[in-house]
Amino acid sequence: MRRYITVVLLVALVICPSSTARRKIERFQVIWNAPSEMCIRKHNVTIPLKPFGIKFNQEQKFYGDEVVLFYETKLGLYPYVANHGEGEIVNGGIPQKVNMVNHFIKMRDDIKKAIPSSGFDGVAVIDWEEWRPLWGTNWGKKKVYKKLSEEYARSRYPHLSKKSSRLRAVTDFNKAARNLMIQTIRFAIELRPFAKWGFYGFPYCDKDAGKNGKCNQGYRQFNNRMQWLFDASVAVYPSIYLTPGQLESPQTDRHTYVQAIIEETIRVTKLNKRPFFTYTKFAYHPYTNDMEFYKKDDLCSTLKQTADMGGSGIVVWSSSHSTSTAENCRHIAEYVDSQFGPYASVVTQEAQMCANQRCFQHGVCRMEAQLTCTLVSLFSQYRCDCDENFRGFFCERHQFYSWVQ
Repeated sequence: MRRYITVVLLVALVICPSSTARRKIERFQVIWNAPSEMCIRKHNVTIPLKPFGIKFNQEQKFYGDEVVLFYETKLGLYPYVANHGEGEIVNGGIPQKVNMVNHFIKMRDDIKKAIPSSGFDGVAVIDWEEWRPLWGTNWGKKKVYKKLSEEYARSRYPHLSKKSSRLRAVTDFNKAARNLMIQTIRFAIELRPFAKWGFYGFPYCDKDAGKNGKCNQGYRQFNNRMQWLFDASVAVYPSIYLTPGQLESPQTDRHTYVQAIIEETIRVTKLNKRPFFTYTKFAYHPYTNDMEFYKKDDLCSTLKQTADMGGSGIVVWSSSHSTSTAENCRHIAEYVDSQFGPYASVVTQEAQMCANQRCFQHGVCRMEAQLTCTLVSLFSQYRCDCDENFRGFFCERHQFYSWVQ
């Protein structure tokens, strides 16, 4: 009898943590991924992030304990053509030519250097943008990868006709691209198993989504064909960047553009239940000295809408140019202190309160897509997406143990 009671108590401790422990689950995070270390080190300007609950790496470094972003040259032997397809060929140029053994060797060194702690559980994003993993999506300057693939196929299969050689190039490129990306993220997970690994910029969506209210059918089909990528990832990182050109359109177009990307992200992660973190900016064009910062309506459409639609967080990126001068750093600090920071704080706190109060601390609040955005919404407007093993309209019931609350 004593043994039975002990077992029951142990089970209860495992599946029914204290309310204090449950409250430690952060339902929505704002994560800083801008190189503002330069502001501190070179210009003696500190961006005020901590007062607003914004997550950031120690000393606001680009690589650290909260977030790590790997560009093309920073992870393994990523193949590409420099200077946006007009320069020298690097690492063979196309995925078909990658030496996977050497790729893994360099990957191991790169990850250990960027993420020294094996217990790292932050955001880990692979930003490979030079080519796209589906043949048909490599248009514009990315056509160079089709050209190189066709040349490679002709050299390997000289007996094939021009048409057959091209078909072979398509097949080989798609297969090699998929293999490189899947094997890369699998090895990354093996090395740092607690990190939230994923690729930046997926799923795809078109720039006209703001006018149409959804990603067009062609892009959705591309995303369907890349389900392997979402299944292999620990988390998904779609880009919801707003550009200066979009300022010429009504704000509602920018709102529905972001909405369309998030809805497409929800669609491709519906079965595998991957968390998603949107990538945003604080300036429409971070490569200019006279940066124009996001307006309040656009902060709502990016920050608040990501939280409203069930996102786990939002990652705030900017270019190294944006933090290259003392004047820029001061402007960023003022903007964060007066607008971005307070907005982020309210969004984070509201998401946490809704999860705690409406969803019994066992789920996240999610709102259906709205035509407009407001900073504060009634909790009654949200439904609860329950954590694993919890059920009910308010996530009030455990799937197996009715006495767990």
